Amino acid sequence: MDDDALLNFWWNWLKQIYTENNRQVNSQNRWKVNVWCGIVESKIIGPFVFNESLNENNYLHFLTNKLNALLENVSLETRITMWFQQDEGPDHYSTNEEVVYPHGQQDLQI
Repeated sequence: MDDDALLNFWWNWLKQIYTENNRQVNSQNRWKVNVWCGIVESKIIGPFVFNESLNENNYLHFLTNKLNALLENVSLETRITMWFQQDEGPDHYSTNEEVVYPHGQQDLQI
């Protein structure tokens, strides 16, 4: 395709998009999604999508009510000895939540 043909192609394409009566479209809406996913041995756990904004209460609800169901296919031995690591998200360091220990191991220290 020579330069004139290419220029003609682009000109006709732009003319179709940018007309005098171009309707306005708001295409830069801000959106976000919070997803939790884990890796245990060679298994991917999850994903779990938070339907609401992630905050301290929603994260605690996930830890106490949803995480065990996601870990059903992981052996009990692995669940007892596995480590649970989190990044430095503010919802992971709440001061008004009780600490959630796996299988009631309150005396577990690392």
